[in-house]
Amino acid sequence: MDVTSSLGNIRKNLTFESVDHEKWFDLLAPFFARLMASGGNSPEQQRQDLTFLCSQILPSFGPHPPRHHCLNSLTGLPTDSSVNYVQHGRRPMIRMSFEAQTADSATELDPYNQKPAEDFLARLSKADFSGFDTQLSSHFISELTLDEFDKSKLSILEVMNSIVPQRSLGDILKVASSPDTHFLRTQIMIAVDFNGDNTVIKSYVLPALKAKACGLSVGQLLLDSVQKVQSQMDCLAAFTMAHEFLTETNGFSNINGFSWDYLVPAQSRLKLYSTTNAPTWPQIEALWTLNNRAHRPTNSIALRYLRKLWNLLGMVDGGPIEPHVPVSSIIHNFEMKPGNPVPETKIYFSMQGKNVLQLVAAISWFLDHIGLKELGAGYSATVQSYFPDCDFTKAIHFVDYVSFAYNEKTGVYMSVYYHPSVVLSMEPFNIGA
Repeated sequence: MDVTSSLGNIRKNLTFESVDHEKWFDLLAPFFARLMASGGNSPEQQRQDLTFLCSQILPSFGPHPPRHHCLNSLTGLPTDSSVNYVQHGRRPMIRMSFEAQTADSATELDPYNQKPAEDFLARLSKADFSGFDTQLSSHFISELTLDEFDKSKLSILEVMNSIVPQRSLGDILKVASSPDTHFLRTQIMIAVDFNGDNTVIKSYVLPALKAKACGLSVGQLLLDSVQKVQSQMDCLAAFTMAHEFLTETNGFSNINGFSWDYLVPAQSRLKLYSTTNAPTWPQIEALWTLNNRAHRPTNSIALRYLRKLWNLLGMVDGGPIEPHVPVSSIIHNFEMKPGNPVPETKIYFSMQGKNVLQLVAAISWFLDHIGLKELGAGYSATVQSYFPDCDFTKAIHFVDYVSFAYNEKTGVYMSVYYHPSVVLSMEPFNIGA
């Protein structure tokens, strides 16, 4: 069954919860369907995934147009999506992330936009979603996000003027440029890996405000929270290595992120996110090895592949890709797996402002280079299928990030993060009230 037929059947059987839900469906469901069609799942699995997305996730996008500038993409839309390529093993996997919201988000009724995520996760719990486990969620949401007492303490501490309204990209960039003096309101975001019949839900939190309310540094708050689940996960050695590296390199700030999977703790991963401004290649090498702490047998080959991708993407030591682009930092995370004393590194390169044709050519070449020749040869046509009405000779800003990771099992793991602003005829950098 093709994308159009599948969507038509889903729409016919779907009960829309609001006018906004229907608007989000009409605007975004076709884009998500085209992404899923390019993945490795069967047509029936695609139909199930798309039904789940349209019935369970889209209602959490809140008002259309959005009133709260979400962090998932620089456009401010409540979502972004990625296609994830693995050198050894499976076909591409589709992931989407979103920041749930309502009309009350970032208002006095829900100043830190917490309730929509809580409602979504409660809905999944009641639906008996396969494999969905909330043990880690119960712990980390309590440890790393604000409760009512914390909110009252923040008012007393007089930090409210340092919390940006988060209504525009300018608000986000204000925090990014002064991460030690300003805070983001967002507390929690959610992602879904559509990995065949093994769909995995993840949460991301920003713990800076919780740390402020508790009188702790972000690094100490995170370390304390991970120590408390050591008996369930055995991740402390890897987390300590990452913690030491970020402490040494001033990598803790008000924009650190932290994530976990909604799986039983023994199967879950933890991820610690940070940023590096205007990185040089030697800084990238230091990130990869955590300043020579992470002695992995794959470091040499991984860095060779990473350097090739760095060059292909036109990365420049110490600066943004294009002079007019307001983003010159990279995001990186350290992933901790139970029983592994060494974290894995993932690096995200910002593609804002990159010429589409050059970017498509670079990714196509790299896919071919790592042995995914069929995917590389068809990449241009695949991307054109995502944005069928887009003139690629003129378009920019359709990819947020390209990320790179490597381990012995997967080999290269490259993700391309797309945002649907091109589909919606929206200009990035200008969305928001």
